[in-house]
Amino acid sequence: MKNRRRILLIILPVILFVIMLGSCDLSLPFSHATDKITTTSESSTTSTTTSESSTTTTEESSTSTSTSTSTSTTSETTIYYVYFYVDNTLYKSIAAISGYTIEAPTNPTKEGYTFKGWYTSSVYDEQFDFSTVITKTFNLYAKFETSTYLTVKFIVDDDVYKSSVIAYATSVSVPDEPTKDGYTFDGWYTDSAYTTIFDFSTIIKTSMTLYGRFVSA
Repeated sequence: MKNRRRILLIILPVILFVIMLGSCDLSLPFSHATDKITTTSESSTTSTTTSESSTTTTEESSTSTSTSTSTSTTSETTIYYVYFYVDNTLYKSIAAISGYTIEAPTNPTKEGYTFKGWYTSSVYDEQFDFSTVITKTFNLYAKFETSTYLTVKFIVDDDVYKSSVIAYATSVSVPDEPTKDGYTFDGWYTDSAYTTIFDFSTIIKTSMTLYGRFVSA
């Protein structure tokens, strides 16, 4: 009898605990856990959507930059050159943008001559118009006209045999050879003492007198 009571005393608390445990709402913890999982999943989806939006914006921005760079690259400027010559020597060169005009350079000077303008060829058949739009590289040539004339006198036996008028900085032509009975003409000299014979290739820049010399035949 005593043993039965002891067994009941041991089993009874266990039965009461089981009954109490059965009466509790065991679904509540699992429900909360489900809510948390769902919320976390939605948050993750939202984050993913934001990431996609960011990616789209970046791609659109990249496309815009690429278009701007392409437009800048296709814009080109063509440069031509105009070369200015004075007496076959380069006087100046000017870089010109295609489709624009250029200004004339400072007029060159030449002693004894007057500058008459820039021409499109070395034969001076067409003067260049500086309102012309530049579309190619080309040369221009300075034209001068004589403003100073010189006189070269040829003297034979103290008389003027011939007088030649020449342009400044040019040479004089050899005149017809004079004659004198019993003598041979020896040439033209720069002085009456006949010490220096004249070279007809000389460029003359001042009026001068030349002297004809005869020697006995």
